[in-house]
Amino acid sequence: MKIPYFILLIGCVSISNSYAVGLPPVLNVPTTKAAEPVKAPVVKTAVKAPVKISVSKLRSDIKTLKSIVKKQDAAIKSLNKQLAVKKAPVLVKKQTAATTHAELKTYNNAMSLFKRKNYSKAAVGFQQMLTHYPAGRYAGNAQFWLAEILMQKGNKQGALLAFDKVLRNYPKSGKVPDSLFKLGSMQLSLNKKDKAAEYFNYVIRYYPNSAAAKFAKVKKASAGLP
Repeated sequence: MKIPYFILLIGCVSISNSYAVGLPPVLNVPTTKAAEPVKAPVVKTAVKAPVKISVSKLRSDIKTLKSIVKKQDAAIKSLNKQLAVKKAPVLVKKQTAATTHAELKTYNNAMSLFKRKNYSKAAVGFQQMLTHYPAGRYAGNAQFWLAEILMQKGNKQGALLAFDKVLRNYPKSGKVPDSLFKLGSMQLSLNKKDKAAEYFNYVIRYYPNSAAAKFAKVKKASAGLP
């Protein structure tokens, strides 16, 4: 039996349509597979790039931090020196007029002994002043001359401490500039040029019109200090 031509034609079209309908799911497979190799380079780049950048940045940060620490150390040292000079004295009860007169008499007697180079008795007089009139008008002067006596006797370490007490205990005393100059000169005699320059520079900067500042400039120039 022969199949008519038009029936064969319809069958072929039907078969073709069935294959055409089945193509999309087949085409979806290669699309999914093609996406896989694309992910590999993205993962590698995301891992390696931050490692290289972080190491480089870390080195730069360390260098910056070292510079900051160095500057802060210098600032702290400078601040400590200023605080040592500006430290407030211990408060005591107010002096009366009678006490001031007695203090002045004790001071003058001690100064008279000092000028006659009777250093031992002069030291006793100045020490009595500090004991009885620790916040008196001439207390800073008495401390200064006690330091001078120690220096005259060759006790450099004791003199250094005594001059330093003028700065710490009597920051408003008129003997502060002279004490700074004396400390600078003594440090220079001990060959501690850096410390000597610090004291000289301080008195020149903060007491520019004092005689001590003028002496400090001369001393600095002769010693070649910065």
